[in-house]
Amino acid sequence: MAHFRSTITDRLVTAISGNNVDVEKSRVYPTDDGDLPRYLVYADDETNDWSMGVGSVHRRLTTTIEVLLEGGTTSIEDQLGDHCEYIENQLNPQGSVADTLWSRVQSTDLEYVDTGHLKLGIAKLTVEVAYATLTSSAATAS
Repeated sequence: MAHFRSTITDRLVTAISGNNVDVEKSRVYPTDDGDLPRYLVYADDETNDWSMGVGSVHRRLTTTIEVLLEGGTTSIEDQLGDHCEYIENQLNPQGSVADTLWSRVQSTDLEYVDTGHLKLGIAKLTVEVAYATLTSSAATAS
């Protein structure tokens, strides 16, 4: 049985799927420029609070949703903005992932790469997810 954080990243992938973009659950995924745009979803770190009582641990998982795209006919800033808006709209209004986990986009880091032949836009959205697991099983959310 996998740790519940794997379930969380699976649910994030499902929540942002669509928008004519491939979504991968991976920090590193082989991608050619013909495969762009693409979203990558992965866990970064987690804090645990054991003070809430016996039997469960409250957790805050920091995840990243990375948007990778190649510049096209519209400005790369506008393209990144559109993708970030889509992701935020999928996560923030309901404040949860799959109606069970509280989540929110905490920050967005934008990066641009111009090699002269290739223009890339990268957005890294930091998403915090709050959840609790049983102390007897880190794979089981409570």
